Amino acid sequence: KIFESIGFDRNMFTTINNFVNFLSSFPAFLLADRAGRRRLLLWSATGMTVACGLMGSMCTMYVVAKPADPTIPGSKAGWAVSNKSAGWIIAGSAFFFVFNFAFGFGPIVWLYCAEIFPMRYRARALGVTTVANWVGNFSIAQVTPVMLDAIQFSTFFVFGFFCFLGVLISAYIPETKGVPLENIQELFDRKVGFRSTMALDSKKTVAASGDRALPLIAGSESE
Repeated sequence: KIFESIGFDRNMFTTINNFVNFLSSFPAFLLADRAGRRRLLLWSATGMTVACGLMGSMCTMYVVAKPADPTIPGSKAGWAVSNKSAGWIIAGSAFFFVFNFAFGFGPIVWLYCAEIFPMRYRARALGVTTVANWVGNFSIAQVTPVMLDAIQFSTFFVFGFFCFLGVLISAYIPETKGVPLENIQELFDRKVGFRSTMALDSKKTVAASGDRALPLIAGSESE
């Protein structure tokens, strides 16, 4: 309804949105090994935060409820933009959000998850992250209409908050570009909040060497 009030019908908006999504995926392929995963995620989250803030602000200020017209059969209540320029800003922000998602948090998250887990846990961990991703997608699809009914356009500020958390996380995680898969877990050993895999591996090595030494000691004592 909002986009129809500035000249977009549903089919046109969907077509443009999908076209932007398609074209914006190519920078991920071109820049993942040049700019790096972390930088793309940081740019992506920042852009999505700005887009959500703009949509929330413009919708709160310039989108008004439009009651159903009783003189028109089948007329339904909806929304209308009181300022056409604000409507174009809202539409541009929606496409800007899709653009930033398509080159960053859309594809790069899958790549990053495929790289960061230790080799012995990678297959199982990827299964868990895939399930978490699709459960999150399903939850957002189900909750968004409820939020729009309950808090209306403040919904965009809620999404913007989570996008801002994405900025903080992207700034914190290590860059994996050009790092061999066998060495990536060492990057996290330098980060606060992650258990040291080097320390664990050294303990296991010492324990294993100790276990191997016990039969030798027992044999020498018996002699």
